[in-house]
Amino acid sequence: MYYGTAQANGSDERLIKRGGGDVRFIYKKVKVTGAVKVNDWGPFDYHRDFNLTYPLQMSLDISTSLGKPDWFILPDTRIGIMGTWRSLNEFSPRYSPNQAEPFADQPIISPIGFPNGSEWEIRTYVHINIGK
Repeated sequence: MYYGTAQANGSDERLIKRGGGDVRFIYKKVKVTGAVKVNDWGPFDYHRDFNLTYPLQMSLDISTSLGKPDWFILPDTRIGIMGTWRSLNEFSPRYSPNQAEPFADQPIISPIGFPNGSEWEIRTYVHINIGK
């Protein structure tokens, strides 16, 4: 778990108060990892460089291994699926509060505003360990 104030690597002066944590379980050959990040940067380095944050990020990773996992950090051959959900706001990449028609001749104006939006990411993977 972590909580604190942080600043981007780039020229953006905005300070963020971020927090998060993760939980990991192993049962026989199945490993489950869940993580939550609140008001934190995304997974890539340019998110921190340009101060691109998400209000809430949640992920769940379920994988299985060919052998019984002994420790959380030791590499082994695994196959798994990971899902990530992120909410978006004005500081997030791909945030588009007003989606316009391709050839609209009038701007979209709303007296009550627009919703913030969200995005999903689903990955399948195979990790291969070739050494011991």
